[in-house]
Amino acid sequence: MLLADLEIARTKLGAQIEIGKRLLSEASGYLIDRVFNELSAREQKLREYNETLLRSLFDSDVIAKKFSNDTQVFEWAVYSRHTDWHNLREVEESHGSDPQESLRGRIEKQIKFFESLVERLDLHPRASSAVTRRTSVGGSTKIFIVHGHDKAVKESTIRFVDKLGLTPVVFDETPNKGRTIIEKFEDLAADVVFAIVLFTPDDVGGQARRSTKPQQRARQNVVFELGFFVGTLGRDRVCLLHKADTEIPSDLHGVLYVPLDEHEGWHVRLAREMKAAALSFDFNQIL
Repeated sequence: MLLADLEIARTKLGAQIEIGKRLLSEASGYLIDRVFNELSAREQKLREYNETLLRSLFDSDVIAKKFSNDTQVFEWAVYSRHTDWHNLREVEESHGSDPQESLRGRIEKQIKFFESLVERLDLHPRASSAVTRRTSVGGSTKIFIVHGHDKAVKESTIRFVDKLGLTPVVFDETPNKGRTIIEKFEDLAADVVFAIVLFTPDDVGGQARRSTKPQQRARQNVVFELGFFVGTLGRDRVCLLHKADTEIPSDLHGVLYVPLDEHEGWHVRLAREMKAAALSFDFNQIL
């Protein structure tokens, strides 16, 4: 299902087609090593952005996965996002491929995929309303943000919630009004409809009776508040944003979480979780 407005989606896809065509034009003819490496890196970034865009436009990963499969040039190896372009050239040459033709082929396949998608875009079912109300379940738009000491992640999450037209609730940014910590927390949590829990490596810990290396962990208040909201809102109204290398409590093993990636792909995944919880906002705001 297409989440974004049809014309917005068509414009976004069209812009990527034009970027691809310009890149293809620059890649024509013989390329010296420096230019080849630069264009290869740009093609890689284009591919990554295009995948993220497709995940944000549609309510499932099906089309993004099809893009990844259909634009795959090499049948003899899995294309890695962490490929060193010098090594890639050596591998291609060892398989009888022309690295420069391979580069142009990757770009052309991206362009053709998007052109085909634009032609069939109006055939995709769309959400009943691309622009939705700014209210949510029960009339509340409040989203509690549980955080530790990672200020950058906290601020990024607050901006994201604001961008959706929802109301971020942050414990340390609201007046105390003479309340104890637990009283203030319970009052703030009383009318929120969703909780975003930021699992960042702010503490270290381990088993006292074992001489194992201490593990990076989230703050104790974060673990407590995660459990509180799972109990009061239900698991479907709590989303765990996990930063790499942060230990997950054993009780949560097997529970899905959203990785905090550098390219902000978590924006799309978090928005989907919020949509699935029946929160109402304009999905176009994250594009």
